[in-house]
Amino acid sequence: MLKRVKEFKFYVIVAALLLLTTAPRVWGQQFKITSEPGVPDEAKGNAEQAVEATLRFFKETYHLELKKDYRIILVPNKESYVAALMREANVDRKEAERRARTSFGWAIQDVILQNAGGLPNAWQRIYNMSHEVVHKFQSETCTGGCSQIKWIHEGTATVIGQRMLDVLGLRPMGQTKKMFLQNLRKRSTRPTLKNLRSTEEWYKALEQYGMRTFGFVGLAVLNLTDQKGYESLFVYFKKLNGWRAKNAFKIAFRLDLNHYEDEFSTWIEKQLDKP
Repeated sequence: MLKRVKEFKFYVIVAALLLLTTAPRVWGQQFKITSEPGVPDEAKGNAEQAVEATLRFFKETYHLELKKDYRIILVPNKESYVAALMREANVDRKEAERRARTSFGWAIQDVILQNAGGLPNAWQRIYNMSHEVVHKFQSETCTGGCSQIKWIHEGTATVIGQRMLDVLGLRPMGQTKKMFLQNLRKRSTRPTLKNLRSTEEWYKALEQYGMRTFGFVGLAVLNLTDQKGYESLFVYFKKLNGWRAKNAFKIAFRLDLNHYEDEFSTWIEKQLDKP
């Protein structure tokens, strides 16, 4: 009898451990994190780190908190990512494969997808997840039209995502800036901000220039934050409610959009000429 009781307790403990490792993890009662079979164990912790750091940053910097609940789905490889994009974004295979070629994460309505298995280390997974969480703040701040100027939409998510690596002690922003510039030096051609305003132009640039496009727009937004501070970024997104993008840009940054884009082109060429 005693032996049976011990066996029963053993199986109860095993069952409890299985539930802990397979059940969805709820973060801050707003993010439910689930992972598909094959996802690295540490990816769950990386997602939690990214969410926590980003939520804290937005609360402290912008006095913003997310109002909606979100699901985070971690997948183990590119094929699983394609399948998840088809399922969650309701797109066909061709479109899902296009997205999977130029991204490792995607924010869709109440979901964030991440190809965690395609990101080889913690800092890349944390950056990518934070980038997508920033998009959730953007979508809640703007009642439509957040991506009127695509380069600042993606550049903001890129910069804040990279800033979280700095906050977590994984990589300082100065090193990130050097990395962006080094990656751009590897190619003789690059886009211009004026050619990265629309979503269509953005996707075209990703196909042509690859992931360096994120570094390019990241530098453009970093340059803005150096001049105007991080707070100005979400002044811009708030002003998109009721204002045209060019006007919102001028109010938030006290700069003319066309003038800034030209100024940045001159600045980036000088930076890339440096050894």
